[in-house]
Amino acid sequence: MKSNKWLAKYTLIVILLSVSSFFNVSAKSPDTFHEPGKLLDMTYPFDENTIYWPTAEPFKLEKLDWGILEDGWWYASNNYGASEHGGTHADAPIHFAEKGKTIDQVPLHDWIGLAAKIDVVSKCLSTEIIC
Repeated sequence: MKSNKWLAKYTLIVILLSVSSFFNVSAKSPDTFHEPGKLLDMTYPFDENTIYWPTAEPFKLEKLDWGILEDGWWYASNNYGASEHGGTHADAPIHFAEKGKTIDQVPLHDWIGLAAKIDVVSKCLSTEIIC
C-alpha cells in the first residue's frame, strides 16, 4: 500500500507536468499573477514522510540547541538535510542539459501559466494496476 501512495503522488506530478508541456502558453505578467482561487499550491511539507527518489538520501532534521541561553534568551538551531529529488520540486534545465539554466536563472514568471489539475490518487490507490 505504501508503494501505491508513492506511485500515486509521482504519477500525479508526472501527469501534470506532461499535460502542461503540451500547451504552448506564455506566462502572464507579474501584475496578473494573483487571481483569488486561481493559484494552486502543489507543495507538501518536508519531513520524515516526504517521498524521495529511490536512490536519494532521505529527509534529516537534527535539533542542535533548543532552550534558554545563559543570558535568558530562547535559541533554537537545527541541521537540515535533504536530497534535491524529494517532495514537490522542479528540476532545473541544467539537470538534463549541459548548458541549461540553473534554477536561480529561471524567472518566477516562467513558472506561472495555464494548467489542468487531474487527480488520479484515488484511482491509483483503488487498483493493483500500476497507473
